[in-house]
Amino acid sequence: MLISEVRKKFPNVELTIDANCDYDLKSFLNIVPYIDTSNICMVEQPFAHDNFGANIELKKVMKTPLCLDESIRSIQDVENYRTNNGCDIVNIKIGRV
Repeated sequence: MLISEVRKKFPNVELTIDANCDYDLKSFLNIVPYIDTSNICMVEQPFAHDNFGANIELKKVMKTPLCLDESIRSIQDVENYRTNNGCDIVNIKIGRV
């Protein structure tokens, strides 16, 4: 897995992963063990912006912090994710919000 190879080569570099909405829940769950054992700072936006349920499910099993940006389009989105433990970090894009 690429994550493991990068971590081996750069063991002390802070790494984040931006998935750019490219995954569905089932596919992403397959790589969570690699992520959780690779000392990644955070994973950003693995699912489509409107896939609220997938983010909630992911947070139940992934230890690495989850950051959302495309999913945050209003203060209500922040509140919904906070209330439902749907992410750890919010990256606010001023132009979008």
